[in-house]
Amino acid sequence: MQRAVLGVFTGLILAASACNLPPAAAPTATPSPSLSPSQTPSSTPSPTPVPASRNEAARSALVNGDWVLAEREFERVIVGSDDPFVVGEALYGRGEALLRDAQLAEAEQAFA
Repeated sequence: MQRAVLGVFTGLILAASACNLPPAAAPTATPSPSLSPSQTPSSTPSPTPVPASRNEAARSALVNGDWVLAEREFERVIVGSDDPFVVGEALYGRGEALLRDAQLAEAEQAFA
């Protein structure tokens, strides 16, 4: 019985002292680095693609089903190249792009 009283008494002392303990430390905010304006990076200029590589890009767009992009790229080759072989290939490709895009009158003129 003496042990039981001692246990209860010890429990009461611990409970009373727990109410007087300082509160647990609250998490503190970590300071974030200050935001300072930085210079916007500029893009590196890329060289203008040669007409032959534009033909390849247009052909790739044609295979992928992007008729409008293919027509635009073929048109750039036609305007920008002096090589008759490259221009001929672009003329045919442009006609094919127009045909696949269901622009039949324009395709007929391109093939004529």
